[in-house]
Amino acid sequence: MPSQLHEAILDLFRAQPKLAPDLLTKGLGLEVPSERVSVLPADFGETRPAEYRADHVVLVEDHASSLGIIVEVQLSRDERKRYSWPYYAASLRARQNCPAIVLVVCPLRRVAAWARAPIELGGENRFRAIVFGPDDIPAMVSPEEARADPELAVLSALAHGKSKDISRAVEVAQSAIAAVAELDRERSTYYYDIIWSGLGPKVQEALRVAKANYQYQSEFARKYVEEGREEGRVAGTRRTLEKQLRLKFGAISPETEARLAAATEAELDLWTERILTATSVDAVFTES
Repeated sequence: MPSQLHEAILDLFRAQPKLAPDLLTKGLGLEVPSERVSVLPADFGETRPAEYRADHVVLVEDHASSLGIIVEVQLSRDERKRYSWPYYAASLRARQNCPAIVLVVCPLRRVAAWARAPIELGGENRFRAIVFGPDDIPAMVSPEEARADPELAVLSALAHGKSKDISRAVEVAQSAIAAVAELDRERSTYYYDIIWSGLGPKVQEALRVAKANYQYQSEFARKYVEEGREEGRVAGTRRTLEKQLRLKFGAISPETEARLAAATEAELDLWTERILTATSVDAVFTES
């Protein structure tokens, strides 16, 4: 079952298809096609598609070339991935008749180190994923750059929000908050919660203190830095639980949607635990 952090990071890539190629260009300095970005089906194979489903797939193109990018969010070591990642790349390459890469986003350094290890294919053939750990994601301290690419700014805050360099972490968080505050209310609240949850306690406290000397341009940003992440956290939990219900059980009824909308924080937390073992939608909401 996808975790809230896993789904939150994926939501950034789903909301902004250009985030994957932006990471490659701004993080690694690679040249990739840039005229068109298309989201592709993430299923690979036909006989057992549940075992061969990537997190997110995009195709970037220009007049001269194309590149397939398979995005995988990895929160822990999973040795099965060392068999599926090469398959994803080969399958997408054959499907689109173009080069294909696997881009792995790892919030934890130890997981990133594991994901970087070459994958032995047999003979002398090896496969390597392109891995972005916390140290590889650019630290966006410029509010102007963050406003131009808010999803990358949120990812940057996740990557650097627990840095021992508190002042640097605060700068990154401030830029990200200023950027998401200019989005629509739902995305602003959701993205703010992602940012806040990625900050270390000392960074959160420093951010509140710094608020007096940093003028956010929106009432939303000022309000949420002052009050903390509570409202945003509840909205994020509600949204993630709804996604989990759809992924596990398919379409949900209007009654279920209404129940989620009216739920308290305690109810949402309880249902999020139950969904891990529930075999039906009713089992999520009914105590066994």
